[in-house]
Amino acid sequence: MKKKLFLFVVLMVLLAGCGLIAPGIIGAGLSFKEEPTTFAIESPPLNAEKVVFLPKPEQLRKYGYSYSGRLSGRVNISYEQLVGKTAHVLDPLEEGLGKNLRLQLEDGQIIFSQSFSIMGTILAGVAFVSELEGAQKYVGNTVRYKRGEGGHRYIGYESIPVGINNLEQFTVIRVTYGLIDDRPLCFWLQREDGSQIDWHGLDSGINIDKKRNLRSPFFFEEFYLEDPKQLHPDWSEEIWQLVQQRKIRIGMTCDMLLLSWGKPTEINRSVGSWGTHEQFVYRDYDSYVYVENGKITSWQN
Repeated sequence: MKKKLFLFVVLMVLLAGCGLIAPGIIGAGLSFKEEPTTFAIESPPLNAEKVVFLPKPEQLRKYGYSYSGRLSGRVNISYEQLVGKTAHVLDPLEEGLGKNLRLQLEDGQIIFSQSFSIMGTILAGVAFVSELEGAQKYVGNTVRYKRGEGGHRYIGYESIPVGINNLEQFTVIRVTYGLIDDRPLCFWLQREDGSQIDWHGLDSGINIDKKRNLRSPFFFEEFYLEDPKQLHPDWSEEIWQLVQQRKIRIGMTCDMLLLSWGKPTEINRSVGSWGTHEQFVYRDYDSYVYVENGKITSWQN
């Protein structure tokens, strides 16, 4: 019996030395109950990114977070143990798609991330502190909405449409953490009449896997940071009314088209002795807009 016990201990030590078992698991027994390992390094690197664990809707809390205190026999850490807590990311983010990243909690404990996220983020269930800090630059600024067919307000994980006009003006009054890891920031926006809406999205996108995440919106892509009217003082009031109504007409320039309908799905261009011919493809409008030498000549839908 003693010989078997000795061989078992030797086997566990060898596995730990190979990195197959987190050092904190040795001596802790095999009945891991979602507690993080007690193994810790002295202090995180000076350049380590800091994250905060975001709250979850009540129906998802029972699943906990996709993190574990060990690499083998993984068990998610419970919601109550991590919500609102902060941690430092000890490994480079670019390695997050190929292996389990190590995070160090503020009390020094080490936990491991899953090697993937269904939301297209590198780390699931968290927001990066640096992204929130960087987004504070928008507070107090006046911005204008680009996509005039209506925005979306997120209450928990529910997306609720909010009527927003094209080029509607807002003041950014504050930026806080959001509720979804691929839209980790909540921008609180005040309309000219004093009412408020909240918009959820990204600023730096530090946690986004650019190859896998195709739908998370960036703030600067959804809002104009400068007043378009000041950039184009020579446009007539008639043109501005068409733009605000998301309408186009023959003779409009490319800039007018882009302000009215936004960025096209794709642009097909041909150049010849006659000049430049462009086809702007708008999937959302199920339309093709034809431009000759910088001005709209026709469209079809």
